[in-house]
Amino acid sequence: ELALRVDDAAHAGKIAALLELAEQLASRDDRELVLETLALFYRDVAAAAVEPEGMPLAFPEQRALIQERAQRLGASAAAESVRSIFNTADTIERNANPETALDAMLLGLAYPDLTHTALVVPKRKR
Repeated sequence: ELALRVDDAAHAGKIAALLELAEQLASRDDRELVLETLALFYRDVAAAAVEPEGMPLAFPEQRALIQERAQRLGASAAAESVRSIFNTADTIERNANPETALDAMLLGLAYPDLTHTALVVPKRKR
């Protein structure tokens, strides 16, 4: 359920909700499981973008949502989301601040066209 709430917040692009979810997720004992579940969701989205008639493997009950996300994101962006989630989990495992790492990941899911630094570092005026 939390993984789908994360996707909903990312889809809506509401920064306050994303930061609140990052805070909640950072303190959870099952954080790794939630991240793996979220990665499976985006894997299903990537697969649906490639093969729209296929049945989602991990979330068959969410087929309509997965199809909608597949049409919006496409296979490449969904696959990049999976990579970002696993990279974040790895970074946290290597002792990064969980909330900061999750903030960056969730903002990246919401705004995939921006780099993580573009979200927090203003562009220089020339």
